[in-house]
Amino acid sequence: MTDIKIAEAQVNAQIDTTYNEDCDPAKTYERMASPDMPFYNAVRATKEDNTRQHVYDDILEAHTGNAFFVKAGQVIRFEQRPSLHNGRTQIIDVQMITPDLEQWADHLNTSALEGLNLRVNSGVWSQRHKMEKMATLVEDEFPYEKLEEGFTHIFYAAHCNADWLTMLYGEEGNVNSCNENFLHGFLRVPAIANIEDDEKRREVAVFMRTETTSISSSPTDLRKWTEILLAAC
Repeated sequence: MTDIKIAEAQVNAQIDTTYNEDCDPAKTYERMASPDMPFYNAVRATKEDNTRQHVYDDILEAHTGNAFFVKAGQVIRFEQRPSLHNGRTQIIDVQMITPDLEQWADHLNTSALEGLNLRVNSGVWSQRHKMEKMATLVEDEFPYEKLEEGFTHIFYAAHCNADWLTMLYGEEGNVNSCNENFLHGFLRVPAIANIEDDEKRREVAVFMRTETTSISSSPTDLRKWTEILLAAC
């Protein structure tokens, strides 16, 4: 037996070729990213069985923001009212953060796993080094039959900024309301509002504002305690 054959035999003897699901990237990805259908079906059933209880609602006027707690299994519903806006829908600016501010919904991780267009059973994922599912879209009542060809629904991406608004509306038309709305909302989050130092409190609120996202309206179910922030442009 040549030296090459001997070396090959030694290598083969050391390799365990038994299939291991934990080393299969398709299986590990499936376990991490697959929707928990029994959980989501149970959430949906609360509507069908009339066991879903109303907790809180809010109508956000232009240039305002709000923040509130949502428990695991609860549903937050985003509702559009085109009749109030010349027949057009509004962008909904929303962010999810944990009460300790350690995790927040991240549009880059979310779009990498779910694509730019959320659909039923799509998840919303937190930032890198954490990457946990924070929410899941459990229902979508959008009238897709009325959607014009070439248009889409629930585009999940970064919120508008002053530069974009100036390009669209010019200097006089740029009110930068997305940033303003988020600052209003984040400053109502207890972990931020309770920061005594004014400069530090603003710094944290501004940081969280830069991590925010924009979506269209649909019901969402939360997998853990989170802060939900809604802001109307």
